[in-house]
Amino acid sequence: MKRCEARLNLVAALPAEAKALTRILHLQRLESERYLPVYVANGIALVVTGPGLQAAQTGVRYLQQITVSRRVGWLNVGISGHADLPLGEALIASRVIGPEPAYTRDLQPLACPGCSTLPVCTVTSPQTDYPDSRAYEMEAAGFVHAALESTLPDRIQVLKIVSDNRQHPTRAISARMVKELILQQASLIRQLVERMQDHVTATSP
Repeated sequence: MKRCEARLNLVAALPAEAKALTRILHLQRLESERYLPVYVANGIALVVTGPGLQAAQTGVRYLQQITVSRRVGWLNVGISGHADLPLGEALIASRVIGPEPAYTRDLQPLACPGCSTLPVCTVTSPQTDYPDSRAYEMEAAGFVHAALESTLPDRIQVLKIVSDNRQHPTRAISARMVKELILQQASLIRQLVERMQDHVTATSP
């Protein structure tokens, strides 16, 4: 197992999300890793986990094994649904709400100009109804739960891009659409990544 020197670990569920992120951040495939796809460059490591809470936890723990430094930041980037926000809107989680109480956690979101800040609810299957003003997705609570095993709460962030709402249901989502929605937020993602790297450096002994 090859070790990497990342100071910021990214977790994405879908290959389409990862394709956009590797382009935005100029990441290259770590060919030695066969268990899960890992991409690295410039102190960043990205793992592609597959969908679901358990898959996100597995991906986080895998990066924990292959990352040399323990002083790292953790960022989950992916898509989510919301009742009213327009497609392509970026949001940063103030709280993750899991399917069980143990997975619910308040976060400390960094300033993210251009982002809405609101709770993110992790569900076990794609959401077709949006009963409140929370965002809905399938990984964030598992991601946060596992990341807290190796880092401090202020080093964990969840960024979601709206892919569906009441006017545009989940059945309309395609891989191409996911990739394009994330690419449209390239500048915001780069800024958040830089802000997280600076934060980790500033708060490391």
